Amino acid sequence: MSKSSPLVSWGVQTAETESDLSLSVGKTGVTMLDEGMGRLMDYALIINGYLEDPVAGTIKLDSTDKFKELLNEMIEFSKSYFRFEENLVKKNFLPWLAFHKEEHQKILNLLNENSKNVAAGQLYVTPDFQIQLLESLINHVNKADCPSFNQKYRSKALLNLKSSEELLVFVPSTGISPVDQNIETFCKSLSQVSSYFQYYENKSPNEKEWFQIQTFFNNFYHHIRAHFDFQEQFIKKIGLSGYLAHKKDHWVFLNSISNFCRKIAARQAVFSSNIHLGTLNWWLTHFKEEDCKLFDSKKVFRCALEESNVWNDFEWMFADFEDNSIQLKLKLVIQEFLKAIPLILNKEGTEKISNPFKSALESLKKMFKEEESSDQRLKCSIPHKIEHRNIENQIQEVIESIETNRVGLNHLLVEDTLSSLVFHYNRSDFRDYQLFKNLSFEEIQP
Repeated sequence: MSKSSPLVSWGVQTAETESDLSLSVGKTGVTMLDEGMGRLMDYALIINGYLEDPVAGTIKLDSTDKFKELLNEMIEFSKSYFRFEENLVKKNFLPWLAFHKEEHQKILNLLNENSKNVAAGQLYVTPDFQIQLLESLINHVNKADCPSFNQKYRSKALLNLKSSEELLVFVPSTGISPVDQNIETFCKSLSQVSSYFQYYENKSPNEKEWFQIQTFFNNFYHHIRAHFDFQEQFIKKIGLSGYLAHKKDHWVFLNSISNFCRKIAARQAVFSSNIHLGTLNWWLTHFKEEDCKLFDSKKVFRCALEESNVWNDFEWMFADFEDNSIQLKLKLVIQEFLKAIPLILNKEGTEKISNPFKSALESLKKMFKEEESSDQRLKCSIPHKIEHRNIENQIQEVIESIETNRVGLNHLLVEDTLSSLVFHYNRSDFRDYQLFKNLSFEEIQP
C-alpha cells in the first residue's frame, strides 16, 4: 500500500461518514465513478462497528455472521465497480490500465484474505483493517483515478460527444425531479450543439447550411432562456436564497450565446474546439458548483414544507425511478407525518400529536423491510440498511420526546423528520438504484 499524505491519514482515522472524507478524496468528475467509490467508502466506514478492538482487529462475538455478510457484499460490489472502471479506461484509450488493474487487485486481495479467514472461523481481521482499506481506496482515487480521468480526458470526451447520454455521465442528479428532467432535456440540446461544432470545425458552411445553422442556434438560445427561466422561477417559488447571483451567472452565459448567434447571422462564426469546449465546460462547472449546491434536496424540501403541508404541493420533490413503487409507498408514509402539523398548530395533546408519528413509523418499517428483502442485493446494501435503522431510531426518539414533553411542540419536529427521509430517498435510494442499474453484470464484461 502506497504511503498516505498526513491529510488522508488524519481523515481516515477520524471519519464517521463519507462527507467527513471530502477533504481527503479527489473527484474524477465522472458521476458513476465518484458515486461508486462513495458506496465503497460507505462499506469501509462501517467495518469498525463490527469489531471489538479496531486496532487489534478482533471481531465482536455476536457480529461474526453479519461481518461475513458485509465482506462478501463488499467484494461483490468491488468486482462490479472495478470492472466498470477498467472498461471505461479501455474504451477511452486512457493510460495506466495495467496500473488500475494492479491497484484493484491489491484492494480485492485485502478483502478476500480477510473474508476467507473469517469464513474459516478466525475471530480477527488485519489490524487497523478499516484504516488500511480506506487509505487504499483514497490513494487509488487520488493517484490513479483522478490522473486518468482528468481534464484532458473530460475535454476529449466532451469534444467527441455523440449523444446526450455521454454528456450525462458528467452530470450528477440533484434528486429533485423537475430540475433533473429539465437538465436532461437541456443536455439533448447541448449534444446537438456538439454535433454542429464537430461537423463544421474543419469545413466552411455554404449559404444553405448557414441558414440551417442560424435557425438551430437561434432556437438553442431560446431553449437556454427557457431552461434558465425555469430555474429562476423555481428559486423564487420555493424561496431559496441566491436568486440574483444565479440570475447574473445565467445572463453572462446567455450574452455569450447571443454574441455567437450574431456572428452566425453575419457569417463570421468560427466553429473552433475552444468555443465548443468552453461552452460545455462553463455549463458543467455552473451546474456542479452552483445548481447542485442551490438545489440541495434537503434545503429545498424545508422551504417547500414551510409553504404547505399538502403532499401534492411538493410531490415534485422526489426523484423519478423507472420503478416508482418506493415513491408510492413513501407518499403514504409522508401523508401520515403531515397529519401532525395541524395538531401541533392547534396545540392538541401530546398523545394525539404522537399518533401520526407512530403510524408513519410502522408504515416506514414495513416499507424498509420490503425494500431490504428484494433479491436485487446491490440495490439495498448493508450501509443502506443501516441508514434505514438510523431513520427509524430518529423517529422513535421524536415520539419519546413528544410523549415526555422533552421538546417544544412545533412544526420543526415534522420538518426535521421528513427532511431526513427525503434526503435518504433522493440521495441513497436514487444513487443505489442508478449504481445497480449501471453496474449490472450484464453490462460489464471482464
